[in-house]
Amino acid sequence: MILQYWWSLLVQQIRETDWIVWVSVVFSIAEVLFAKANKIWLYPTGIIGTLLGMYILFVVGLYAECLLSVYYVVMSVYGWWYWIKKKDYPPVKITYCTKEEWGQIVVFTLGGFPLLFYKHLALYSVLTIFLFIVAIQGYIEWRKIIKNNSLEKDNLEPSIG
Repeated sequence: MILQYWWSLLVQQIRETDWIVWVSVVFSIAEVLFAKANKIWLYPTGIIGTLLGMYILFVVGLYAECLLSVYYVVMSVYGWWYWIKKKDYPPVKITYCTKEEWGQIVVFTLGGFPLLFYKHLALYSVLTIFLFIVAIQGYIEWRKIIKNNSLEKDNLEPSIG
């Protein structure tokens, strides 16, 4: 019965969602998919999605989230510039998160979901879960890259014998 209540609440909130939220979420999804595909279009789509999101977050009174979005915009502009100017540089090395960082990711994701849902931003709460799932997929792909790179490195090192 509780699940049915939450489901109907989610559907109701999605039906009442303003067009600007839909546009922001679409741009945010596009950003993540472009990032996953390693395409430069992640930056303009991310900047548009984040700027629209900042406006929405400000309107609903999530001022700290709005300020955090300023950081995302600045870093996106920097990333876009870096991508264009430093394209001949070697790629940034993939590293692992610590267990503590993974714990923080889970806490922030779950905490952000009830908060966004509570503020009647159902699409943003669903977007949070979507981003978490894509992050896990990216983590799995990056682990494969790290493993392949370490195997290649092991095969290239001279053997003694």
